[in-house]
Amino acid sequence: MRSDPKFNILIVDDDEDDAYLVSDTLSEITNIECNIFTATSSNEGLKSLQLHEIDIILCDYLLGANSGIDFINLIRENQFETPVILLTGMGDKSVDHAALEAGASDYLSKESITPDVLDRAIRYAIANFSRHRLMQTVVQNANAAVAVIDQNQDVVLSNSGFKELAQRTCDVSIEFCMENLIQYIIENESDDLTIGEEVFDLNVSSLPDDGKVIMLYDVTERVKALEERKEAQRRISHLAMHDGLTGLPNRSSFNLKIEDEISIANSSDCSFDILLLDLDRFKEVNDVFGHKVGDELLINVANMLQEELNEHQFLARLGGDEFVAIHRNTSENENSIIFANRLYNAINRFFEIDDKIVSAGVSIGISTYPDHGNSLEDLLSNADVAMYRAKSNPTSRILMFDEDMDEIVKRKRILAHDLKFALEQNEIEVHFQPQVLVKSRQIVGFESLARWKHPIYNNIGPSEFIPIAEENGLIIQLGNYVLRKSCEIAANWPEQINVAVNVSAVQLKHSDLVSEVLDALYSTGLSPTNLELEITESVLIDDLENSLRVLRQLKAMGISIAVDDFGTGYSSLISLVSFPFDKIKIDRSFIEKIGKHDKAPEIVRAILGLAKSLNFCVLAEGVENSAHVDFLVAEDCQEMQGYLIGKPASQSEILKYFSKQYIEDQMVA
Repeated sequence: MRSDPKFNILIVDDDEDDAYLVSDTLSEITNIECNIFTATSSNEGLKSLQLHEIDIILCDYLLGANSGIDFINLIRENQFETPVILLTGMGDKSVDHAALEAGASDYLSKESITPDVLDRAIRYAIANFSRHRLMQTVVQNANAAVAVIDQNQDVVLSNSGFKELAQRTCDVSIEFCMENLIQYIIENESDDLTIGEEVFDLNVSSLPDDGKVIMLYDVTERVKALEERKEAQRRISHLAMHDGLTGLPNRSSFNLKIEDEISIANSSDCSFDILLLDLDRFKEVNDVFGHKVGDELLINVANMLQEELNEHQFLARLGGDEFVAIHRNTSENENSIIFANRLYNAINRFFEIDDKIVSAGVSIGISTYPDHGNSLEDLLSNADVAMYRAKSNPTSRILMFDEDMDEIVKRKRILAHDLKFALEQNEIEVHFQPQVLVKSRQIVGFESLARWKHPIYNNIGPSEFIPIAEENGLIIQLGNYVLRKSCEIAANWPEQINVAVNVSAVQLKHSDLVSEVLDALYSTGLSPTNLELEITESVLIDDLENSLRVLRQLKAMGISIAVDDFGTGYSSLISLVSFPFDKIKIDRSFIEKIGKHDKAPEIVRAILGLAKSLNFCVLAEGVENSAHVDFLVAEDCQEMQGYLIGKPASQSEILKYFSKQYIEDQMVA
């Protein structure tokens, strides 16, 4: 509507006398100020609408050959929504009804027109039109496709969104398309509607006069996001239960499957077997051909094993090169030994990977429920014992667990239980083995070594209890205990004497090693320059980026870093160049062979030459006789360690080593 307070009123009548009569009646209305325009035909009326901003039209019902209803249809076709009051001398109610059906705002008899009646009709029509315009604006701007229909399913009001949607459902007139769409919605009671690739949330509300409001909300993106989220959840669920490399079920899946098998076995009074498979030479494949080939080998093995399964068998990858199968013992199923042989033959062969011929072999241990255990832990543990027995068996790589192996299992379980208690009660002792300069025999430090005196099995070597600590999640606790105890003892030594502490791969990868070292130094008062941390080469290869980051932080604190057992792992030049180590420790296996194996001296010389070019100190382990010493002196090796210099000893026993003369006497003796 205009800001002009006057109404613009158009009178359309082919009888000029009637037009003047209406105009005079308008002039008698005191409450309305208006500008009056007249037209004698439908076409003139349309032109007036196009030229002026008309607020309301007073139209004669009879316009020559046409009618007022024809005029209403004409202006609506030309997109004019101006309210129309039809005037007639006829009193037929059917005409009244036809006028309202055509969209007239009101229908007045000329005989009954008075200023008051006309005033009320005009104001009522304009008010209704304003409400209609407001409703149309609301509907047009709604965040949905909207249509309002009456009890006959005729469209009373709709927005462009609904019209566009209807047009997309068919190729004929918009009116037909809208009728078609509305009929479909009414007949098919549904909460949603799909048109093409779009999805709409459908809401149909009833009106008091049996009409309906139809609202269609575009939820395509929401549905798509929901589908993507469901797919992501499905992938996450799949990844959570399957191995990322081979696609086989993982340990979690295996645990659930075992629970099902135990339930089935108990209810049907039957048994099942667990077959634990471990590749024999997988580490060699990785060492020789690299991890990429190793991964491809695992994928090939997994595929070959899967082909051997039937509906009563299950296969999972536990991790690394270890697989596990479940075999249900039924009357129609083969026995587990035959099944194990099929698995063995499937993978005990050569695989061609990246133009390389590789083979790993496999050892299989078998345990039976309930004969060899009533729980997953017992069954796996017993299968593990049988599998390791199979690895060392000269005649068969497939072994069933038997009672003779039970003592090994019992010992392992007792040690696992008691190791935790020993750590909590500080029963793990730290012994120290001296390290001296090769030429001057001057002591420079001690390597700390964990020792455990068990109340039943007496002295337990690290080679036995450290793997147990790794399997039972105690290795970090053990490593931190030895670190702190070593620092505490070394803090009381002469300031030129260092202590070397071994750091496991698990400590470096899964614990906050830097914080643990800082805490140990701070609480004991040991200087960082008196601490040396020993790591193996394999630690760097497993997780080079993270390992180097942690080791650089430690070195920045003034701590020395040594590579332990050098030459037995990957011997990675990349790792040596990437990180400036302080020391290389030549593995005892090379030193022991000096004088016994022609190539051993050359290997040691090569390591010494490499270390010298990289400016690393070298310590030789396993020095046990004077020939070893003579060779190391001749080859200009800096430091040595071994039984010739001194065996690992307790805290009180090592005080004697602080005497250089004692070292000389020890070596002469």
